[in-house]
Amino acid sequence: MRPAYLITFCLVALALCVGGGFVWNKVLWRMGWFNEVPPLAKGMFAQPGNYSPSWSRRLTQAFPVGSPVQQLTDTLKRQGFDVDTERQRAAYGWAVYPCVYTLTVLWRADGSRRVRFVQGGLLNACTDPSKLIPERPSRGRGRGADNPQRNLVPDSQSA
Repeated sequence: MRPAYLITFCLVALALCVGGGFVWNKVLWRMGWFNEVPPLAKGMFAQPGNYSPSWSRRLTQAFPVGSPVQQLTDTLKRQGFDVDTERQRAAYGWAVYPCVYTLTVLWRADGSRRVRFVQGGLLNACTDPSKLIPERPSRGRGRGADNPQRNLVPDSQSA
């Protein structure tokens, strides 16, 4: 193999590795596809919804009324939550195909920056993978000619 081809091959391989690392870091890892459940929620089966009794109990045990808000926010940040101290809420997302999950934390503090209220929720979005496969169009017929549900424009608006 000629040295020029070998150098070109090595540079292309290096560019692919660097590009793959960038995509991994900036896109997939940050989107939560490789995150796990945070340590605070390990072994817990949260009920989905804006309010999850089991997740709220876990939060109340970890941050009882009167505990410092700084302890709550530091712990959540350390575990990977996105913390918004101004709005007094935090969120942590991860995914396990075909579902995306978000644990939420909402708290209120008193004037001396002590926890007065803490509540958690679990939001999830799951997709049936079979619904992600598009239907094959029928051959020789226009779209919707044999299947009225597939028309993109309702009959009352078509001309």
